Amino acid sequence: MDQTDQREWKFPNWDIMIDTPTEIAPDWSHEEFQVQGKKYHVMVHSFGEEGGKRAALVRDIKKIVRAETAMWGAPEFDSYTFLLHFAADDRSGDGMEHLTSTQIIQPGALSEPEVYESTLSTVAHEFFHVWNVKRLRPVEFGPWDFTRPANTRSLWIAEGLTNYYGHLNMKRAGIWDESRFLRRESETINSIENAPGSRLMSAEESSLTAPFIDRAHHIQRTNQANTSISYYPKGELLGLVLDLLIRGRTDGQKSLDDVMRRMYDQFYLNSPNATYYLRGRGYHSEEFQRVVSEVAGTDFNDFFTRHVRGVDVPPYDEALSYVGLRLVREQAREPYSVGLMLNASSPQGLSIGNVLNGSAGEDAGLQPGDQILTIDGKKVTSRDWLNRLNRYQQGDRVPISFKRDRRTLQTTLVPGDPDGFEYRIEEKPDATAGQKALRVAWLKVQ
Repeated sequence: MDQTDQREWKFPNWDIMIDTPTEIAPDWSHEEFQVQGKKYHVMVHSFGEEGGKRAALVRDIKKIVRAETAMWGAPEFDSYTFLLHFAADDRSGDGMEHLTSTQIIQPGALSEPEVYESTLSTVAHEFFHVWNVKRLRPVEFGPWDFTRPANTRSLWIAEGLTNYYGHLNMKRAGIWDESRFLRRESETINSIENAPGSRLMSAEESSLTAPFIDRAHHIQRTNQANTSISYYPKGELLGLVLDLLIRGRTDGQKSLDDVMRRMYDQFYLNSPNATYYLRGRGYHSEEFQRVVSEVAGTDFNDFFTRHVRGVDVPPYDEALSYVGLRLVREQAREPYSVGLMLNASSPQGLSIGNVLNGSAGEDAGLQPGDQILTIDGKKVTSRDWLNRLNRYQQGDRVPISFKRDRRTLQTTLVPGDPDGFEYRIEEKPDATAGQKALRVAWLKVQ
């Protein structure tokens, strides 16, 4: 939108027209700002309290735009629109990238601190898509074949690396400090390294299965919670590790930023137009691998074999050490979960959402849908389940009662090895001045 009285729009093809969302609403606000000669519109459609935060929200969005355009250079559009919705219904939520806009829906109200931060984090993610995905794109992403799923092995690049840069740019924009950013990456490591599917499904396999499992609802029970992983956090951690490995192995001369810029130049700006859809052409996953090695000046093929197409644990220690950091793995305060993933069901019990393969819960005969009632004869709730369970030790026999199909049954849990761990990124006690300088260069606006 450039003029409030505009009534007609013209698009070069169908693909671009349907990638331009239109909203008609009775109650919204409009503010705008400019960065490097480009105009940015911020449209807010808000339910719930705002707490006077709208002006600060626009200022922080501008910081994110500055940080991301500093890395990529000025985008090729003349204007861009942030369509922000605050539903305040505790259930609605989404973020979708488009060529010249993004539509973001938050389930809470703007006045809530966690919603405010979540909005900015989503903005940082979706705006990064202006380059990565919408223009620099996997070969399967445009022009579209609307008769079949857009399967690609590169979603870990398209979405996972965008996840990484979304968080990194919250730091580069000055919205997060270093400790907040490192805490966020530690949380991602926790989610991946404690997930059983992480050792079974690779980043490329996760990318390929997206049309079938990504936020899909399955009526039948499946074992996917034990065998699958999301390409968003998996790709985010691969981005973190790749970035630091390139920086460390080139003594700070190159980075993943350089890889992304070269990809954009090579496949979008400077490649002959392959089709009617946009400039340039889509890339194949092998071409991304090649560019990484070219930029780094060293062979990264083994990294892609082991960590992108394979399921080996990424080399966190080497990567973090280059910037004077280390990854600490500690037993969780409540290290026993006995392989049960639970959902709060009622004040009287807990509903089992999933039972991990080979766990004490599986050995005890528990199944998804069972409702735990008591531990050793005492009622248990979602608030005290782990605390009560972790009063027992490895090898103890823990009697529990549970409900299945209106029957109350008994079984015995026998905790095995601790299965809960916490990961934390922290500074190395012996971090050198050179390593700290490399960290500063990593986290600052490029």
